[in-house]
Amino acid sequence: MLLQNAEYAADIERLMEVCHERGVAVQTIKAVARRRWREGDPAKRFSWYEPIKDPEILRRAVHFVLSRPGIFLNTSSDATLLPLILKAASELEAFEEKGSVLDLERQLKTDAESYEMAPIFLRGVMDTV
Repeated sequence: MLLQNAEYAADIERLMEVCHERGVAVQTIKAVARRRWREGDPAKRFSWYEPIKDPEILRRAVHFVLSRPGIFLNTSSDATLLPLILKAASELEAFEEKGSVLDLERQLKTDAESYEMAPIFLRGVMDTV
C-alpha cells in the first residue's frame, strides 16, 4: 500500500539501489497487511494489523513482492495464513511465465480499492521520534 505513495516509492527505489551496490539483502514486512484493525471488529486477532485473508488477493501481494529481484518476503505473524503464503510463493514461477508485473500492479490497485485496504504505517506520523 505504501508504494502507491510516489515519495515513499522513490525512497524505496533509492534504498534498493544502495542495497544492491553493497550486496545487502532486502526483506519486506507486512506485505500481506490489509489495514489497521477497525474499532469494534470482532474478528479473532493474531497480529496488530488486519491481514489479507482473501486467497487471490494474498497471492497477488506475495507475487508482487517476490517478483522483485533481490527481495525476500517475511510471512505474517498470523500463522493461520502460512499455508496460503507458502502456496502463493510456490506458484511464482507459473505467474512469471504468464503474467507481467505491470498487470499485477494494476490488479493490486483494484484489490486495494475493492478490499478497502489502507497503509498500516502513516508516513510523517509513525516515523517521527
